[in-house]
Amino acid sequence: MATGTGSGKTECFLWPILDHCRRHAGEEGVKAILVYPMNALAFDQARRIAKVVHDTPALRGKVSAGLYVGEWEEAPHTFDGPQGTDLACLIRRLRERLQVPRQELA
Repeated sequence: MATGTGSGKTECFLWPILDHCRRHAGEEGVKAILVYPMNALAFDQARRIAKVVHDTPALRGKVSAGLYVGEWEEAPHTFDGPQGTDLACLIRRLRERLQVPRQELA
């Protein structure tokens, strides 16, 4: 299903993620990772998330967010071909940085 800008798509996943982070505030470690296909979208959403956290008393001071942007150029809205390879590389680097063991596929 596709829907236009401002229809609430982001809120459908963002609020449950922020609530999860709030409920686990004070526990060590990363609580959630959001992956966006383009740097411009990542920056836009980072501003949006920062505003929500600041403007919501239940989140302010309990939830923090950071932004990691890879060094390759912005990709279109697909994850195949070179863009898919770039995303896979980013995820591998993230897993290595977080020291997440590789799981074998069944």
